[in-house]
Amino acid sequence: MRKNKYFLVIFIFIFLFLSCRKITEPILSLHNYKIVFTSGDNNQYDLYTIDLNDFKTTQLTFNGKSTSAQRSPDGKHIYFNSNGDICRMDLDGSNLINLTHSSSFEYEFSISSDGEKIAFVSDRVKKANELYRTEIFLMDLNGNASPFRISYSKYYSQFPCFSADGQLIAYESFDYDSVKFSIHFYSIIDSSDTIITPKGSSQGFPVFSPDGKYLSYFSWDDMKLYLLDLQSMNRKKLIYGREQEFSADGKFLYFLSTGIGGLDVFRYDILTDEIKNITNSEWQENTFDVTPDNQKIVFGAFLKADSSFISQIFIKNINFDQINRLTNGEGSKYKPVFFFY
Repeated sequence: MRKNKYFLVIFIFIFLFLSCRKITEPILSLHNYKIVFTSGDNNQYDLYTIDLNDFKTTQLTFNGKSTSAQRSPDGKHIYFNSNGDICRMDLDGSNLINLTHSSSFEYEFSISSDGEKIAFVSDRVKKANELYRTEIFLMDLNGNASPFRISYSKYYSQFPCFSADGQLIAYESFDYDSVKFSIHFYSIIDSSDTIITPKGSSQGFPVFSPDGKYLSYFSWDDMKLYLLDLQSMNRKKLIYGREQEFSADGKFLYFLSTGIGGLDVFRYDILTDEIKNITNSEWQENTFDVTPDNQKIVFGAFLKADSSFISQIFIKNINFDQINRLTNGEGSKYKPVFFFY
């Protein structure tokens, strides 16, 4: 009897040890994944990649003016801003193509899910006496057509986003004399443009869910995120948040919100209404991306060391507490994006 108790105690000890080890186990690698991020300082920024098989870091651009990488719908190309234009290249930095190639300034952009169209912000309509003026332009990516203007705001438009079926482009527009922003839906089918937010209110930063069911946006009226059901057009108020991103399966909405380090990444479960702090770190998160299976998150965070705001890249398993730092050195690293190859 005493011997059985002895083995029972040993068994419990081993079980607890392995359980604790699993919780704090570092993320050693993600096979066939790379992370593309922006790095630099003093207005000199380039794109780099980290291979999560061997953690090798490779510089992809060298002009000091490349930022804000986005993943192509097929995951094979990187779209990014470079020196006032929008460019595309392969994951290894080869086959670089300047897509907009103009003397104007292009920046925020969205790629349709079929990879055939791009909507982007441009100041090409700005007049000499205007301090700031941008509109949304649409262009085919096959190179057979010139960009054409789709927004006609009173002051400026920004933050375009394609719907899942590619038939709508949502964007934010500054239309009113008072400081009010509205969200528009531009139809690819019939070129109609509809304001979908109430006049007199102020909303922006629209993001479509990949399953086509929802639109998330930020309200300047109460500083909260909202979830708009595109079938019923009912709105649900969430909490303060920004930089929102839907999961690939459309089940979750990830976003930055007030946390213990200033800002953390939170996750809203659309089915259960549960809101969970995912990163819960001592730093101040600024940008992030999540793997399609909702298992891993990579994020940029300001360390706030010695009163300096230097951003580094971190990765963690969403289901565990352990956070692993991927970058070091001078200069800020931010806007990390997962690529699968």
